[in-house]
Amino acid sequence: MRVLNFFSRMHPVSEPGYKPVARQYWEMLWLAARHRLSPTEYYLYQLGRRDMNFRQLRDYIITAFAVKKLRPRLNPRMWEVVLRNKALFHSHMSQKGLPVAKLYGIFHPGFGNDNAGNPLHTPEQLHPLVEQRGCVVLKPLGGLKGQQIMVLRAGEQLTPEQKQSLLAGAGFLVEEHLQNVPELAQINPDSLNTCRVVTFLGSDGQVQILFATARFGRKGQNTDNWSAGGIAAGVDVNSGRLGPGLLLPQFGGGWHQRHPDSGICFTETVIPDWQAVRELAEKAALSLPWCRAIGWDIAVTPGGAVLVEGNGQWNPALGQAFVGGLLTPELRRELTACGLRFPA
Repeated sequence: MRVLNFFSRMHPVSEPGYKPVARQYWEMLWLAARHRLSPTEYYLYQLGRRDMNFRQLRDYIITAFAVKKLRPRLNPRMWEVVLRNKALFHSHMSQKGLPVAKLYGIFHPGFGNDNAGNPLHTPEQLHPLVEQRGCVVLKPLGGLKGQQIMVLRAGEQLTPEQKQSLLAGAGFLVEEHLQNVPELAQINPDSLNTCRVVTFLGSDGQVQILFATARFGRKGQNTDNWSAGGIAAGVDVNSGRLGPGLLLPQFGGGWHQRHPDSGICFTETVIPDWQAVRELAEKAALSLPWCRAIGWDIAVTPGGAVLVEGNGQWNPALGQAFVGGLLTPELRRELTACGLRFPA
């Protein structure tokens, strides 16, 4: 099954300026065996181009290395749980005075309750809260990549699949339904579109932004996750201006000047109140200094920038697809001082 999955993710590019397709297949196999580079990374970093060579890989953080060595070293599990468990994350950030979505309660088949102490054990007990608030978002307490997120609206009935997920899960955070500012909502109104800002806390105590992207869902999707079919665009960390959008190859791939559904031009869009987004990411990073490299998901709402979640398991490929290799000499020195080793 793993072999079949590997080959299903091989997407050679047959366009002018690219190496022969057979050569690209061979390179993907060789790089996977030699460096554990995935076919998706090969595609995103455009290594199939004739002007690309393997020496440039020394500047890239390979995802397999990030999973096995980099993230565990920078984000120790004892503290990373604050990011992984959404209830702990909400509590921590609220105590630090950072803006997060309003929490209405926790749904759990055995122990759930709302803020007033009323039980939230069954879909029937959840119904009055949804009717009162008009619209709520349910997030699995330990969920990743936008999986199992539900948006429940007053007057709508839960599907059998939603009921099964609620009763079989390990608990759901019940939060307010955040709305984007109009400039971002119009790009895809069906999802909450967020900025992913990845920070690194240096040995000098200063926060560095490694990269930033804006993520947008597709028509009919209620999440913006790249790995679930959403489209991402690089963000200039100084100005907040978007670059072209990019789809993962398994969802059609390719660079897009406009959102595939709404047709709105990415490169003509600037994230509203971008400096507030940056400042919020920096404050959040300083609030959890034991985890030094975190991906912050931030929504720009009519009420300001809001922390949606923090991710200690962020994928370097999301940023490197837009800005190139993250291993600058400065970051390499910082990571080497942490005991991590990279090719010379």
